[in-house]
Amino acid sequence: MNIEILGITTHNKGAMLMLEAVLDRVRSAFPEARIGIPAIFPAAEREKYNLYATWPRERGKFDASFAVELIPTFIRKPVKLMARSEVDVILDVSGFAYGDYWAPRLMARRLTDTLPKWRTGNKAAILLPQAFGPFKSDGRAEDFRKVLDNSDLVYVRDRASMVYVNEVAPGHPAVRAAPDFTNLLHPELPVGYRPLTNTALITPNQKMTSRSSVEEKSLYIGFLARAVEKLRASGRTAMFLIHETSKDRAIADAVNERLAAPADILEEPSPLITKALIGTADLLVSSRFHALVSALSAGVPAMASGWSHKYAELMGDYDQSRFLIDYKMEADWDSEIDAFIEAADDRATRDALRRAGDLQRERSEAMWEEVIARMRRAG
Repeated sequence: MNIEILGITTHNKGAMLMLEAVLDRVRSAFPEARIGIPAIFPAAEREKYNLYATWPRERGKFDASFAVELIPTFIRKPVKLMARSEVDVILDVSGFAYGDYWAPRLMARRLTDTLPKWRTGNKAAILLPQAFGPFKSDGRAEDFRKVLDNSDLVYVRDRASMVYVNEVAPGHPAVRAAPDFTNLLHPELPVGYRPLTNTALITPNQKMTSRSSVEEKSLYIGFLARAVEKLRASGRTAMFLIHETSKDRAIADAVNERLAAPADILEEPSPLITKALIGTADLLVSSRFHALVSALSAGVPAMASGWSHKYAELMGDYDQSRFLIDYKMEADWDSEIDAFIEAADDRATRDALRRAGDLQRERSEAMWEEVIARMRRAG
């Protein structure tokens, strides 16, 4: 079986966690499968994960994937180059890439324009759990309907996204509901790493400021600074954990400029170790989606402030909606952070969080059971 994975970028630890989760399940079920990923994924990383290269769908003005078909198989195979015609299963793990927030070309080149030509026989196209929508502009509803019509399984990660999907195609037979599946990863902290006992982690997100006014950016930095002060006052060590880009580090630096005593900043390159570290922390304050998943699924109380509907939906899945804060409401900072810390100190809160985590893992397991069954028919 030949499998192509779409939607992964190395600069995003959440995406890399999804790659780890996919490879864990797929290789367990299909140990002989060849797995490919678009060649824009760095060669060193492809080698690390033993992945083939496929032609990048969303690069260039035209789809030139046909050129790979002209290369003889005996040349392609040794250099780990997979032609699109060889692919039996497409697994799209984009996370959140299809809707009005994103450029329409991404969905068109990655799925809408290519799936109808590729999907023949028993081949399977599966969109693993992700957020979608809305689809209000530029003919995106029509384009997404084509994606649905040419997909076998489309897993919608949250209720708001399901509303958007149902507005495009009510009751579509390919559509299912399933949570983010990185909740099934349980990495151990390697030897040499110490658990972050009595530590509150803060994971900023540059997207919170990338489209904001100067005043809103200042409010976000101020909110994080106030969170650090409150967490310290509760007797915990407050530490920044950079979950993504250097721009996230710049936010942490800006927060530290407002603090009398700057907080330590931890930058761990490994997504699995990052997830393991979050699981050892006492609390998390975060604007990074997969940092929140890592905490909540490990029973670590988390406060979220996000930039899209996916944050509110995730907190709702774990019965933690009361800890979703609007950083623009400065008058509420103290009371909401205090309430979060008080609840986190209550054992009942953590017990309820663990029960919610068990339920979400059951849903992810059910999703994989259906996915693997469909993949078997494609092999």
